[in-house]
Amino acid sequence: MDIETFSNIIAIAEDKSISKAANRLFVSRSALNRQLLAVENEIGLPLFKRVSNRLELTYAGEVFIRTAENVLAEMRGCTRLMQDIAGNIRGMVSVGVTNGRASLMMKDVIAGFHEKYPHVSISFRITNSDELRELLYNGRIDIALLATDEVTGDFAAEPLSHEEIVLVCSREHPLAHLAGFNEDGSRRQCRLEWFKDDVFGFESRGTPMRTQVDHLFADEGFRPDTIIENCTTPLLMQLASEGICCTIFSERHLRQYDNVVGFSFEPRRYFTISLAYRKDYEPNIAEKYFMNLLREFYGPLA
Repeated sequence: MDIETFSNIIAIAEDKSISKAANRLFVSRSALNRQLLAVENEIGLPLFKRVSNRLELTYAGEVFIRTAENVLAEMRGCTRLMQDIAGNIRGMVSVGVTNGRASLMMKDVIAGFHEKYPHVSISFRITNSDELRELLYNGRIDIALLATDEVTGDFAAEPLSHEEIVLVCSREHPLAHLAGFNEDGSRRQCRLEWFKDDVFGFESRGTPMRTQVDHLFADEGFRPDTIIENCTTPLLMQLASEGICCTIFSERHLRQYDNVVGFSFEPRRYFTISLAYRKDYEPNIAEKYFMNLLREFYGPLA
């Protein structure tokens, strides 16, 4: 068995389907199935069992996946060290983010990193916080951006940004004229109940922002009229700018859109974004540079 085999079997376990894993890996279903059968014949045990329309790991499969993930993590660490020694920086930085974070980093972080290290690619895994923690724990990603209160004791957590949560609506909204800033520079506040008759759009459940949003409405004692959810941050911000719905995001997102205004809440709400990584993670020189770019980008809001 080689590194590719380990990676492909892990992909099957993640997708719970040979067909889905094959599509993600850009290989044929038959080739991936033959590879799985060859591994099972070699070890003499089945790795998966079929439950309804999905594949679930057997006990042997769970042990195999844990071992394969450890092997891949050790190989990536070894490769990073050898590249540092050789001064030949190539490879990939694997970053886990929730919905919306990748688009925020696009201009400053990604472009700056590519200029410095053109032969190192960035691989984003965009999913919910629970899966990001699992991917980080198993060594499938190098670093992740998580809300601080979601970082467990298994990881190191470095706070990057203390961000205010704001309600976003179109500049044509009947209440938009109340938005703006106070004399001390703070953003004007609103009561969520002012928007009780509006419709809202939200990102997926399980993200740091969505958790905060659910708490906001629970504290106000009503459920929002939700017309769309589980969609991307850029789409939600576009819908808000066109007056189709209101939404709730961090203040940082407002900088990318002209036809929206933002209200702080009363009382003000915040959450802290942290850079999380395994405590045994040893980044190479390129990965350290990427992490420094993140620190610069996620500096405190002015």
